[in-house]
Amino acid sequence: MQAAPRSKWRRQQLLALIVTSKAQQVADRVLKEMRRGVTGLHGRGMYTQTEREVLMVALTVTEMAHLKALVSEEDPDAFVVVAPAQEVLGRGFQPLAEGGPSISSSSIQNQKAPVQSPPPQSPAQ
Repeated sequence: MQAAPRSKWRRQQLLALIVTSKAQQVADRVLKEMRRGVTGLHGRGMYTQTEREVLMVALTVTEMAHLKALVSEEDPDAFVVVAPAQEVLGRGFQPLAEGGPSISSSSIQNQKAPVQSPPPQSPAQ
């Protein structure tokens, strides 16, 4: 018996960046309740000069309401940015081995860099 082929249609994949002063509490809940990985990045608000942690979470559109609710419960002052992800590969998403490049590596290699003119020469004295 063969496994059913993977559907071409997948739920929209998102990338959430969560700027919070309660990073550990938020991360613990994402890990435990949503069973999603979390990457912590160090950040600093340039206006306030306040040190903050930025959590990065890859998730699907159907999980977004859960993420918003738990972030709001842990840190109502958090700042959340959500963007569509072109492709998410790895555990919990499409396996890395099946991922293949969305944009072929040959098309990237064939892109020409802009040609820069040499700086003007000053007249000889």
